[in-house]
Amino acid sequence: MKHQLKIMSNICKDFQGL
Repeated sequence: MKHQLKIMSNICKDFQGL
């Protein structure tokens, strides 16, 4: 489950990059 949190964080970071 911790991996999912890391993926979500990565997606959020990608969105901010946009």
